[in-house]
Amino acid sequence: MNRGARFSLQGLLLLALVPALVLTTLAVAITAYGEMRRSIIAGFDAKLTAVGTVTAALIDPQVHRDLLAAIHAGEPGDALEQTEAFQQAVAPLRRIKQQLALTYLYTQAPMGGLDIVYVLDANTDDNHSPPGTMDSLPESDARNILSVLDTGQPYITDIQQWEQWGLIKTAFVPLPRQGRRAEAMAGADVDISAINRKLRVALVSAGLIGAASLLLAVGIAVLAARRIAGPLAGMKLAGFRLAAGETSVSVPPRGARELADLAHAFNNMRETVRQEMARTEAADHRTEWERRTSGLLRLLNGRPGGGTPLVTLSHPSLDGAVPLGKGGVIAWIAMAEADPLRARIRALQVTHLAATSPPLPRLALQRTAPLLGHGLLALFALDGTSLTLRNTITLALPDGTRMAPGEHHLTLPPGQSLCLTGEGRSMVFRPQAELSA
Repeated sequence: MNRGARFSLQGLLLLALVPALVLTTLAVAITAYGEMRRSIIAGFDAKLTAVGTVTAALIDPQVHRDLLAAIHAGEPGDALEQTEAFQQAVAPLRRIKQQLALTYLYTQAPMGGLDIVYVLDANTDDNHSPPGTMDSLPESDARNILSVLDTGQPYITDIQQWEQWGLIKTAFVPLPRQGRRAEAMAGADVDISAINRKLRVALVSAGLIGAASLLLAVGIAVLAARRIAGPLAGMKLAGFRLAAGETSVSVPPRGARELADLAHAFNNMRETVRQEMARTEAADHRTEWERRTSGLLRLLNGRPGGGTPLVTLSHPSLDGAVPLGKGGVIAWIAMAEADPLRARIRALQVTHLAATSPPLPRLALQRTAPLLGHGLLALFALDGTSLTLRNTITLALPDGTRMAPGEHHLTLPPGQSLCLTGEGRSMVFRPQAELSA
């Protein structure tokens, strides 16, 4: 069944972060461009207003009124341009236009309705308008432009389409007025191409800012994804190694607090798993040891042991007696063991030593004596009616006589048994003669 494409955690993080970063960067770039555009337009507005204001201040109001009166009187524009008054009035405008790289700089007066007439024009190229040239204001903004004459406040148009001059942005400033209303205004224009050049620079700058921001954001996103995915990948590898039985593996706590907590939790889990595996292994070893011990014990218990009618044992699983040649017997009292296998092995060991000893009980006693204190509490050598014993515990006779640890020699009463007790156990010896009878 197709479950779709699989991605790494780092890939998923980048898949989630990069589109958001691209959108954010795009928004930042658009915002930056908008701010730069507003700043550029505001700069042009301030520049045009300042130029218009300076231009209006440099023009002699009386000279301008005389020129306007001559235009109303029908004097030709070419003739007016040759007058000294016109040349003196237009000279500052031409210097300002040239130094500030303006598109147009001029003065104009209303003629009624949307019509206006040009008085001074700083242009000297084909776009020059001689005095008396007629033009029409854009109908959409004519009222605002003409309001300059009444309010005395500058007005800056948006970028507008003029029938003759194309797309331009203009600042209109009233000339000093003589009465309640100004007779003319100064106009400072800048072509849209000049604004567009500035806007293109702003657009490129915004694009560069956006690209740099995007590269920086993507770099930060990659680093962040690695800081998140790296520790998780390390924990994943450590989990595989732990599953393979490598319980010494650990994960260093690093990265964010949650990742460090996760690493601590993994290390605690690993320690728990290690302890459980150790306990399980120990239990398996113990079970195997018990199985083998039980089998060995069954095998040993199946071997024929010693025994003789001359000695009666109260605890045959610990104590024992082995007959020797010529009616002798070696007997012993063994130390109680919690492990039955050890007790059984010791019994077999003593049986073997006694069985392979010389047939004389005293010699057999000497051979087995080194076992005293190493699992044996007492050794007995019965030879007819003579009983020799070596003990490391206190033994008691039937009459209450106590025999301290050491070597003792006893003679069994004719026709009677002798019972020795110690450590809660007893051993009864019978002389050979009694057994024969």
